[in-house]
Amino acid sequence: MAGTWASGDVVVTLEVCGDLVTFTQVMTDAAGQQSAARFAFVADGREHSVEGHDFLMRAAWIDTRTLDTTVSRDRVLVANAKYTLSPDGGVLALSNGDHVVPFSRVSV
Repeated sequence: MAGTWASGDVVVTLEVCGDLVTFTQVMTDAAGQQSAARFAFVADGREHSVEGHDFLMRAAWIDTRTLDTTVSRDRVLVANAKYTLSPDGGVLALSNGDHVVPFSRVSV
């Protein structure tokens, strides 16, 4: 599931080493300014603190192409997202409830 995908002005990179996942997101605003977020987490189904951030993350592999994540802060759910890689590896779908954003692969 490792690679880099883009959707509009957002680029997402996932690096995977066993259950350790490093997530990087770079967004470009209308003025051309970029902002980035990067963090690593363990996808073992248990809640973990994320170094350098004030939230907890629970992540688990549903299968080899699907990663389910939950983020909470002060024991309150902040976000739940599922990352699903297409069978051909060309599209990474980010789903949050009924909202799905497709990202196209730009590099492996």
